[in-house]
Amino acid sequence: MLEWVDNQVSPDRYKPVEVDEEIMRNMHYEEVYIIDMSHFSKPVPRRYFKNMSPEVAITKCEHCNRFFIQDEYEFSYMDLGHCPFCKHIEKDKGAKAVYGSLADMQ
Repeated sequence: MLEWVDNQVSPDRYKPVEVDEEIMRNMHYEEVYIIDMSHFSKPVPRRYFKNMSPEVAITKCEHCNRFFIQDEYEFSYMDLGHCPFCKHIEKDKGAKAVYGSLADMQ
């Protein structure tokens, strides 16, 4: 997969890397980001992404599924109190003085 990406020298000829099910099974689940937009529209299929630059930590909003550089997202979230794109408040991040799965308790 990395060889294929290295061979793409021109941005105007770029094509996303598509892999089969066998390659997906061999990837670590921590490396794969799943974009599931079914809460917006049922017929939209799931999409799978892999961070090809692991030295850059990325994260994604659980609601709008936008990708962010992890440090920038965390600083923005601490400043604003919500996702900088969709303004969604994540369950555990918005709660004060709550630790771990205790946020799920009523």
